[in-house]
Amino acid sequence: MDFEIGVQHSTWYFRTHDRQGYSWRGADSLQTTAELIASPYTGGYRLVGYAAAAPDAPFSSDARDLMRAPLVWLATDDRPTAPGNAERRVLRGMFEFKLAAAPESLWNDLEALVPRMSERDSVALARMGRPLERGAKQPQLPLTVQLDASGGVRADATLTVRGRTLRVVLQRLDTLSIRRPF
Repeated sequence: MDFEIGVQHSTWYFRTHDRQGYSWRGADSLQTTAELIASPYTGGYRLVGYAAAAPDAPFSSDARDLMRAPLVWLATDDRPTAPGNAERRVLRGMFEFKLAAAPESLWNDLEALVPRMSERDSVALARMGRPLERGAKQPQLPLTVQLDASGGVRADATLTVRGRTLRVVLQRLDTLSIRRPF
C-alpha cells in the first residue's frame, strides 16, 4: 500500500486471511430475503487482514496474537457467481483500516476519511466509559480494484483530503495469506 499526500510518501503492508471473512454490503447488495432467494449470487466479499511493517514480517496464526494486530479490510463488489461475470476485471471496492495499521505520520490526514460516528454509537461508548481511541478509528477509502489475467491485483484512488491530494495505490506483491483462526 503506497500513500502520497502532497510531498509525503509512505509505504506499508498487510496480509489477508486465506479466504473471505464475510460479505460486503455495498450499495447494490441484496437487502431482503426475498431478493436473495430470487437471485442467489454473491454480492461481494470482504477480506480481513493484518498490518505489517515489512512484506516478510512474520505472522502468527494464534488468534490471541491476531486480535492485538491492527486490522485492515479490503472489500469489493465482485460477483463471480453471477452469470457472465467470469471475465470481469474492474471492481468497485473499499479499503478500510484502523489508523494503528498505518504509519502514524499519516494519521492527521487519514482521520478526515473516518466516517462520522452516529449519535447512538457515541452515546453508547460514553455510557460504557470506553471512548474510541485514536488508533482504533477506521478511515474508509473508495477504490477501483483491477485484476489482470495472471492473477495480479491493483487498486488506485486519488482523493482530496483537507485541501491536499491523497493518492493511494494498492498492489498485491505475493499470494501468501494468513490462515483464518476461526
